[in-house]
Amino acid sequence: MNRRAAPARGPILILLTVMVVAGLLVGRFASDGTPGADAAHPLDVMVPAASALSTSWYCAGGTSAPGGAADETIVLGNVGTGDATATITVTSGDTNTDPTTVRTSRTRDVTIAAHSSMREQVSSILAAAEVGVMVESRGGQLVVEQEVTGSGDVSLGPCAREASNRWAFASGSTEKGARDWIAIYNPFNDGAKVDITSYSLDYSETPNAPQLKRDVISSIAVDPRHETVVELSSPDALGRRDQVGVVVHASEGTVVATRRLQFEQFSFPPAPAAGQPAAPVYRGLALGLGAPGPSGTWVFPEGPVGTGLRETIDILNPGATKATAQVDFQPVGVARPVTLTVELPPHQVTRVDPTSSVQGVPAGSAAGTAAAALPHTTVVQHRSGPAIFVEQMLSGNSAPTVGITATFGLTRASTRWAFVPGRLDAASLDGLRIFNPSGRAVTMHLEAYQSGSLVPLGPASRTRLAADGVWKPSLDGLGVPADAVLVVVADAPVYGARADVNPGFTVGNGVPFPGPSEPQ
Repeated sequence: MNRRAAPARGPILILLTVMVVAGLLVGRFASDGTPGADAAHPLDVMVPAASALSTSWYCAGGTSAPGGAADETIVLGNVGTGDATATITVTSGDTNTDPTTVRTSRTRDVTIAAHSSMREQVSSILAAAEVGVMVESRGGQLVVEQEVTGSGDVSLGPCAREASNRWAFASGSTEKGARDWIAIYNPFNDGAKVDITSYSLDYSETPNAPQLKRDVISSIAVDPRHETVVELSSPDALGRRDQVGVVVHASEGTVVATRRLQFEQFSFPPAPAAGQPAAPVYRGLALGLGAPGPSGTWVFPEGPVGTGLRETIDILNPGATKATAQVDFQPVGVARPVTLTVELPPHQVTRVDPTSSVQGVPAGSAAGTAAAALPHTTVVQHRSGPAIFVEQMLSGNSAPTVGITATFGLTRASTRWAFVPGRLDAASLDGLRIFNPSGRAVTMHLEAYQSGSLVPLGPASRTRLAADGVWKPSLDGLGVPADAVLVVVADAPVYGARADVNPGFTVGNGVPFPGPSEPQ
């Protein structure tokens, strides 16, 4: 076994627990790097337990130099009752095609008071074209999210709590107008070696009959405490491909992997059939953490509708045999979900579009009409075959929702959810999306904290949500401050996500905050 010298952590017992969890994760993958069929919960990004002496968070894929693609800010929120201290370490990264970057690292120590948050612009610590960020905290209960801006858009989501030797991504494209990067961050003292396997459709030779491609970029060295960024859309990598799924496999060491998508005048579909009208054009930025393990269920509380909005559910089957999944669209106000059974060919991303044909379900059918006419929740369940990874891509080209976002489904419910920051800024339109999967009504409320004090929100911050219902509180409507720490408290497990608009828009998952009776 390769013994690693890791950053300072908690007691040996905590480290052994992490190693056991990591061992279970590795066991869910076959020797060739593809997931096994025994899908279980992946390593969850959760609020650390109040008893944890120290925790680490890892953020990859952002930029911190003038003119960068994804200008990064780290948001730190303390949902605990005691103060937290943290050391932020920012390390310059490079691309695999230009590994000549002078490697630099800078640190900053900060204190986050109980029930408070703060923003740290990464460029104020270290300016670099590509950066990896590690946050090591002591005391309190810290949640760390990364906010990036670029292409007139914004992306916000939690950083990783753990490294892994496998990461998967389902949504992406390297077609004309799209750029696609995989950022691989190694925060440890030992080197790592990584292979990137992509699964895509190639329209270049046969536009009306795309060819399935499986490509491997082998033996990428990621030095200790360093980040390497691979651009899949470069001519030396994949060139122009559509529906690109990715599995990152570290044959040595463990890493954190994120995907950064940048659309500049990108159209869906990228190659419309002859005689068809030009497809709508989108632009924007999305940055998201990969999935370090498979799950049997993936939940998306937000399925928006409106002018210029497009939704796809991308399902990656990296296995060598066919898989099947059940996709349930639960429109708001409709008693029963619209259910599809989807066959998933091996080594491929299958795109489920609720407004067009899906595995023989024609556009304008009950499935397409119900999902397209009303806001909805989507639940995808693995039914057979190799394990799957499910990601939602949303694109908007009409104000105010102009941009793109790509988010993996939630894989566990919880009675408490943390959101940091509560809002993007004082002018943004922000809301939560809380889905009740149980067969009974659930009572819940929203708590907002600013500078250690509870912010009064009024009766609209409480609700009793019916079975299969979605609560969509408007944070700006409730008067939630931009720098607030938010906690949703429910009397039964629910799923929690957020939606933020201006500038651009982003949809992201909350961070589960298990109660005393729930597993950590």
